[in-house]
Amino acid sequence: MMNAVDWIFRYGNPALAKLENTPLEKLIGCSFGSLFSNMDSKWLRSYERATLYGETLEMIDYSPEIDKNIKTYTSVVGDLKEVLNKLNSRLEKQEHNTWMMHIQELKERYPLNYNKNVLSGPYIIEEIDRITDGKALITTDVGQHQMWAAQYYRYTKPRTFLSSGGLGTMGYGLGACIGAKMGCPDKICINIAGDGCFRMNMNELATASRYNIPIIQVVINNHVLGMVRQWQSLFYDHRYSQTVLDDKVD
Repeated sequence: MMNAVDWIFRYGNPALAKLENTPLEKLIGCSFGSLFSNMDSKWLRSYERATLYGETLEMIDYSPEIDKNIKTYTSVVGDLKEVLNKLNSRLEKQEHNTWMMHIQELKERYPLNYNKNVLSGPYIIEEIDRITDGKALITTDVGQHQMWAAQYYRYTKPRTFLSSGGLGTMGYGLGACIGAKMGCPDKICINIAGDGCFRMNMNELATASRYNIPIIQVVINNHVLGMVRQWQSLFYDHRYSQTVLDDKVD
């Protein structure tokens, strides 16, 4: 999406950090959950300062816990489709060309990046995107691979990225991929999982085999529970517990 800043908070686009001083921000279908923003992080502190200095934060979500971590200026609890339709009926269409140019400038100045000299998760996702021409239906499990699949695959159609999001449902992806292929038999359906998540539900490969459901399973095998270990490194002074996976998944 050319005009989107894309993913936000800890696993989001670096350009978003430069949008903290906007006079009005609307968060639609999104929450300041502690999992994404971390209660001690600069994100929450910056938004707290923003509300103090007159910047306006508005949220629309189905959850009544909108003000749980950050106090909003105003909020609407309801179905997004109904709320947005009502809002659009009261607003005139505006272009905001200057603002769109500013967003594009930030995305070019602060792109997502990774070391292209070694084999890595982002590289694998970009290769999947290249091979499928961005037209596959992608499902994921939970963890670093989930973030890479969200960031580095170029989705052009709605409902082509199936993930459990912040619910953190390890094992979700394989069953979701089977269901996606049954619902869209003409689509290439790929489940991207880490080796930890793959162990949670790999028995469903037998289901796909028994009913001859042609899905593709990609396992990002780094021998650890990647995201949990990452948090143990960042926030727990490298005190690792139950995150190393020495046994094989082959």
